[in-house]
Parts: sequence; structure tokens; C-alpha cells
Amino acid sequence: MGELDRRNLADVAARTDEFDRAAEGLPEIDWRTEDEFWRDNYSTRAYAIADRGYTFYQPAYRYGVESCLRHRGLFWDEHIESELARGWAQARGVTVATWEQARPAVHDAWERALGRND
Repeated sequence: MGELDRRNLADVAARTDEFDRAAEGLPEIDWRTEDEFWRDNYSTRAYAIADRGYTFYQPAYRYGVESCLRHRGLFWDEHIESELARGWAQARGVTVATWEQARPAVHDAWERALGRND
């Protein structure tokens, strides 16, 4: 095995350890509780536009929570964001929100699901 292969394996092992440590700390998340939180708090977020009701943002919050759980233990980065952007058209349901409009809410819900914001 060459030096490069050993370094790659070491990098994978380190990321796996990081993933396991982060995933251990994630609580189980109930969408009904999250939905209630976001319904009560979405209008206080800097990205929320006054004439857009909760139903505009709700699919983005749900997508953020579900995506965080699906990628359990990973932190938001450009790779995750690219993947979520590609999946938004299917995940958005009936909302007319574009990815650019939904992205801050998706990210916000992801961070809350990780326990990093309220």
C-alpha cells in the first residue's frame, strides 16, 4: 500500500470517527414538535419575508430536518448543500419557493436538528 493510500484511509477513518461522535449526540426528532416550533418562530428569522406565510417556508423546514436525520452526524458544507439543492425540486411539494429562497430555512432547520440553534 502506497503512502497516498495510507493517508486516504486515515482520512476516511478520521471522518468516520467524527461522524460517529456527532451522530451519538443527535436527539430523536419529532416533526410535529419541529413544525410547531417553526410555525411559532419562522417570522423572527432574518430571511423571513413578511408577506410570505408559514406555508411558504414549511416544506423547507421539513426538508432541513429530514435531510439532517438522513445524513445523521454530518455538518452542513458545500457538498451537502449541493445535494440538497439538487433534491429541492422534488422535496418542495406545493410551495413555489426556489432553492435560493428556501435555502436559509433548510439550513436553519438542519442546524436546529443538530442542536446548534433555536
